[in-house]
Amino acid sequence: MTASKEHFRTRMIYRFILWVAKSETTDGLWIGVFADGDSTYFLGKVRDALELIKNKDTNRYRRVLAEVHRILIVHRPSVGAYFRVPRRCELDADFVKAAAIEEIASAIVHEATHGWLYTRGIDYQPTIRQRVERICTRQEMLFIKRVLNPASPREKLLEDLDWQLNLPEEAWTDDALRKRKVDWLVEEGAPRWIIGIVTILGRLKAISSRS
Repeated sequence: MTASKEHFRTRMIYRFILWVAKSETTDGLWIGVFADGDSTYFLGKVRDALELIKNKDTNRYRRVLAEVHRILIVHRPSVGAYFRVPRRCELDADFVKAAAIEEIASAIVHEATHGWLYTRGIDYQPTIRQRVERICTRQEMLFIKRVLNPASPREKLLEDLDWQLNLPEEAWTDDALRKRKVDWLVEEGAPRWIIGIVTILGRLKAISSRS
C-alpha cells in the first residue's frame, strides 16, 4: 500500500468517525466521543478539564485553543496523541474514564505543547523525539504544580511524570512505538489479521522514512 493510499484511507475513516461521534463545542473547540460507554460522561470530564485549564492557567489555555481544534475520545494504545494536519488531539477513552480531571487537563496541555512545537518548526522526527517528549512533559509538570496544592495528590502525579521524563531515547524509536501499539492490540483481543496489517504498515512507514 502506497503512502498516498494509506493517507486517503485514514482521512476517510476519520471523516466517518467525525460524522458518527457524539460531540459538542466549547470555546470553538470540538469535542467528540467514538468509544464504548456513556458519551455524556466522557464529554463532561473533558469539558471540566478544559474549564480547569481556562480558570487556572490562561496562557496554556490560549495555547490549547490555538493548537488544538478537535479533541477526539477513542480507544487507543497511549494516553494521548497529537495529529498536526487537522490539529487533532486524541485521548484514550479508558484513561478519560478513570483519570481525575487534573490528569485529563494535564494530558491536553501535553498534546497542545506538541502543536506549539510544530508551529515553531519542531516536528516529531525520531532523532529529536525524546527531547520533544521531555519538553511536553515538563509543561505538564509546570501545569500540575500550578493547579494543585501540596496537600492534594500532586506528588503522585509528579512522580509519574518524572518517570516519563526520564525514559531513555530507545523508548521513543519507531520500533518501540510500533511494538507498544501491537502489544495493545493483542491485549485488546484484536484479530490476528488486523495485528498483521498494523505491523506491515509500520514497517513500510519505517522503510519510506529512511529512503
